[in-house]
Amino acid sequence: MAKELFLGAMSGTSLDGLDIALCELDIRLNTIHLITATTTVFPDTLRTVLYQLCHQQNVDFDFLYQTEQHYSQFCADATNKFLEQNKLSLKTIAAYGFHGQTIRHHPDKAPGYTLQIGDLSKISAHTGLRTIGDFRRKDIALGGQGAPFAPAFHQAFFANQDEHRVIANIGGISNISVLSQHELTSGFDTGPGNALLDYWFQKHNSGDYDESGHWAKQGTINAKLLTLLLEDNYFSLSPPKSTGRELFNSEWLDQKLSLIETPLLPQDIQATLTEFTAYTLSDAINRYAPKTNTIYVCGGGSHNILLMERLRHLSHKQVDTTEILGINPDWIEAAAFAWLAANRLHNKPIKLTNITGASKNAVYGGIYEP
Repeated sequence: MAKELFLGAMSGTSLDGLDIALCELDIRLNTIHLITATTTVFPDTLRTVLYQLCHQQNVDFDFLYQTEQHYSQFCADATNKFLEQNKLSLKTIAAYGFHGQTIRHHPDKAPGYTLQIGDLSKISAHTGLRTIGDFRRKDIALGGQGAPFAPAFHQAFFANQDEHRVIANIGGISNISVLSQHELTSGFDTGPGNALLDYWFQKHNSGDYDESGHWAKQGTINAKLLTLLLEDNYFSLSPPKSTGRELFNSEWLDQKLSLIETPLLPQDIQATLTEFTAYTLSDAINRYAPKTNTIYVCGGGSHNILLMERLRHLSHKQVDTTEILGINPDWIEAAAFAWLAANRLHNKPIKLTNITGASKNAVYGGIYEP
């Protein structure tokens, strides 16, 4: 095996857009070079229907599959634009790792399931790329949580013999990868990341998110609300565990707020939600990775200055972003799916048994030829 070019694409629980990364990979040597990447923002109409799909209890089939077609066409168009802008020939791309958009994730049910929309046949046909996707359902079939997958990627490229590291991905949901030198000892979702912060900000302000945590800085942490948020049973569960908007959503937050007798200022709630994200992350790290030397943050949360400050304070650890390790924090997950596509193309099993609880390591993903 020599160096090959792979594309990876990810749209996460933040519902902000599609990240696409072009990576040069050598699977044999486990080397990766992120060449370029971009985010194509969802138009408001698409974001609205995706949000509805994630939160509706009873979904109409026509609404589900028509939304999938609109989403798939958007992704195919964004990919073609990326190829054109970077003057990339189809024959130079070995494969395209495509995550899709998660609209339901219930490994806790009997039987458990996870659903990512994205018509892989359509994306392959409209881009001309060999497309690899549907990664998570294989893990569910093997008794796993179906998430998170990123820890296996983090181990491959960020593990270091000289340091105990945690890679903390703060997207809509936060997850950590515990790297005890070269060993991946644990990896799981710690709880909300930006999902509740973005929801509350959008409800009271113009714009999509609280840039750098400026609005939260104007508020005061409410101890009673913070205690109510932390009482959720999810935080007492032992890993492997994963979560999503199915649990931590606007209805969940509104129910917690209804237990507060005295109305709170919106910015006080934002300050408390920021502390909530930082606390649940730092608590998970202190419990499951006490030897950690440095926490390396990726995802949108890495740009929230207040959140980073609170994580540093609460964890008592060194906190940096993955930029210092050579990969821009905004493109980690897209790069991870390029890596997953490379592993699938070369039939290499991914080691997830101690992360998701799957019964065995397996080759993940289905291949769709154009």
